[in-house]
Amino acid sequence: MKIIFLFFTLVSTVKADTCDDWFNKLELKDKNCVTNCALAAVDMATVSCTLKCDALCKRSKEDDSNFYGLTSDEIEFCNDNKIKCLNAYKLSWSAEKLCLKIYPASRTNDESDACRHYIWAFLLIKEFNLDFTQKILEAHESKPKEPEEERKMDIFNNTLAINIFKNLGKNKNLSEEEILRSFKDQLKNKKLMIIKPRYKNNGGLP
Repeated sequence: MKIIFLFFTLVSTVKADTCDDWFNKLELKDKNCVTNCALAAVDMATVSCTLKCDALCKRSKEDDSNFYGLTSDEIEFCNDNKIKCLNAYKLSWSAEKLCLKIYPASRTNDESDACRHYIWAFLLIKEFNLDFTQKILEAHESKPKEPEEERKMDIFNNTLAINIFKNLGKNKNLSEEEILRSFKDQLKNKKLMIIKPRYKNNGGLP
C-alpha cells in the first residue's frame, strides 16, 4: 500500500514541462505514437510520463496540423469568421512590411516588435469594428507558453494603437505614412512598452 501511495505521489508531482521535454526528445511519428511512447525508456523524473502518452500524442498531432501556428483560441474564433480572419492576417503581413521600412529586421521584444503590434492593431481597427479587433487580438495573445512579460507588452501596444486610432476620429483614410508617423510619435513620447530596447540611444529608431 505504501509503494502504491508513493507512486501516485510521485506521479502527481511530475511537472508537465518535464513530460513535454521527454516526449519531444522521442521524436515520435503519428503512426504507433501511443504504443512507442508507452514503451519508451524513463527515469525517476519521467516515470509517470508514459501515463500521459495518449494526451501527448494527441496534442502533438494537433500541433503538426496547425501549420500557421495559431493559438487554440484563434482557431476557435476563426472557424466562425474565416474570411474576416484571413483579411486580418493579411493586415499583419502589411504591418510587418511597414515596420521593415523603419527597422532592418523583425525581432522580439524590441522596437520592431512594438511596431508590428502597434501597426497591426491600428490597421485592424481601421479596417474592422472595435469588437472584432479586440477579439482577434485577444485570441492571438492567448499563447499558454508565452512569458507573461511579453504578453503584457503586446497587449499594451495593441491597446495603445486602438486608443490612438479612436482619438484620431476613426479616420478611415489615413495613409501608410500617417500610420507610421503615429507609431513614431508614440515612440518619441515613450508611450510604447518595450522590454528590450535596441535603439535606446537613438530614441527608438535605427
